[in-house]
Amino acid sequence: MKEIKIILKDIPSGGLLIEDVFPKNDVGITGDDIIRMGADVKISAKAALMDKILLVEVHLDGLCSSECSRCLEDAHKPFHKDAHLDFAVESVDDVVDIAEDIRQEIVWDLPLRLLCREDCKGLCPACGKNLNEGPCEHQK
Repeated sequence: MKEIKIILKDIPSGGLLIEDVFPKNDVGITGDDIIRMGADVKISAKAALMDKILLVEVHLDGLCSSECSRCLEDAHKPFHKDAHLDFAVESVDDVVDIAEDIRQEIVWDLPLRLLCREDCKGLCPACGKNLNEGPCEHQK
C-alpha cells in the first residue's frame, strides 16, 4: 500500500507542498466492483502545523471507469475532489502517514454509477440492442 508520510519537523512556516500519485491499484477497488479507477490519482496537497494539529488541504484528480449503467458500453468520468484533513499530533518529532485518509476520500467520493454520455438511450428491453446506435424494430 502506498505511503505518504509527513515528517512534522520538516514542515516550514509557510507550509509543505506535496505532489504525489496514488496508484489506482492501491485504492482497494477490485475488478469485481462496479466502479474502478481508470488511472492513478494525482495528489496536490499543502500541510501546515498549527499547535498540535496537522492540517492538510488535499486536491485529487483521477478518472473513474465502469460500464455505462444504461447501455453497458465503456464509460469514463473525470474525478476531482478537495478534502480537508486534520490530525492530532503529540510532538514535532511525529511522522504522519496520510495515505489511508486519502484512499478513503477517493472511495467515499466515487459515483454509484456512470453513463457513457448524459443522453444515453440504453438498451432495448425486448432485444437488447444498443439504442445509441439507432432504433430497433421494437422501437418503431
